Amino acid sequence: MMKSKVFELFCCVVLLCSGCASKKQTAPALVPGSYPSPEAQAAAGRVNVDVLDHKGAALGISYLPVWVQTYLDRGIPGLEALPDFDGYYCFVGEHAGKDLKTVTEWIVTYNMTQDIAAAVSSRVNALFARSTPEYPPVIYGPYYETAVTAAANARYSETLKINDWWLFARRYEPGKPQKYTDEYRGYVLYTIDKKRLNRQILTIMNQVISATDAGQQRAIDTIRTVMEREGL
Repeated sequence: MMKSKVFELFCCVVLLCSGCASKKQTAPALVPGSYPSPEAQAAAGRVNVDVLDHKGAALGISYLPVWVQTYLDRGIPGLEALPDFDGYYCFVGEHAGKDLKTVTEWIVTYNMTQDIAAAVSSRVNALFARSTPEYPPVIYGPYYETAVTAAANARYSETLKINDWWLFARRYEPGKPQKYTDEYRGYVLYTIDKKRLNRQILTIMNQVISATDAGQQRAIDTIRTVMEREGL
């Protein structure tokens, strides 16, 4: 059985119906990577993955691209910390399959539109939670639900595909290095300009219904301030 998902962790996409991203991007260069033993990964509390084969191997490329290695090691926060993606939110579409043909076909046909909308909505939800921890969710009332739903239904048309990759990996069970599953995995990397996405989310927040009382208004004002200062 195959599954696809978007891994996210504080990073996203952009404005409806505008032009291309303002900064031209290229895929990061290839650099040497490292593949610790399952025992070492388990000891470090990392996801246990041993790469057996990948897209570049047939071309004589020994190492994974920087973005793939970084994603495997440190997830989305690691990607966004790379100089290549300064000022951009990152999204990675990921798909697992039992054979290479299935995974490569998924890479070719993958459309990130719905996954990105869901990811942005999740970030808006997290923004609310971290911005006003002193307020219980009920304080947000209809505003909270309406803003999150609006973000999930919005169109983010200025995402930029940066690269894609596949690999054949051995995934070990946590704490059990002798138990593993071999599978093919495909990855597609997209970015979106942070400033543009931030503006779109602020527009959505400003268009939803107003607060119904002073407590709710304070919570909403705090959320907007954090959004303007930190983004998603």
